[in-house]
Amino acid sequence: MAEDVEMQRKMAGAQRVFGDLTKEELDRAIEKLKADMAPPSEIVVAPQAEPSAGLVTKAMADAAIESYTQFERVKSAILVEKRHFVLIQGRPHIKREGAIALAAMFRVSTLAPTWELEYDVAGDLRKATATLKATWAGREVTMTGTCERTELQGEKTDHNVRAKAETRAFKRAVLAVLGSADPTTEQDEE
Repeated sequence: MAEDVEMQRKMAGAQRVFGDLTKEELDRAIEKLKADMAPPSEIVVAPQAEPSAGLVTKAMADAAIESYTQFERVKSAILVEKRHFVLIQGRPHIKREGAIALAAMFRVSTLAPTWELEYDVAGDLRKATATLKATWAGREVTMTGTCERTELQGEKTDHNVRAKAETRAFKRAVLAVLGSADPTTEQDEE
């Protein structure tokens, strides 16, 4: 039966060059793709991409901008001032509760932190550094958070030093993996 189909193709004089496509059909498909592509003036190299990563078309850039705009719209709709974020010098800074809400909304996964702990001569925790990995939609981000006992207000316990370092790492990792890094410094955070 396959021989019959092949014989009919030969008899029809059509030369198959790519699957079931004739050379003419393949040429038309290539011309259509070329016509649908953005002109070279609209193609830009991704700003942070390696040269081997390829090109970003105007359509891809527009889609990324639209996606970011929609994310910011969702973020502003669900986060509540003073509960999820605070204003510092007129700029919103997302608190831990806001990062938790965003992580739950977008199903961000985090792994338990790894620790670097420094103790003073008396055996008290002097400095804690937490490193935490967050994953979302195929992206992975690892961020760190550090806290020294001297910067704490109130009870200066080992637990509070570790908790503040972990909070900073968690917040940074979640916001970074979602593409919404918060530009705070450690002194700005509560």
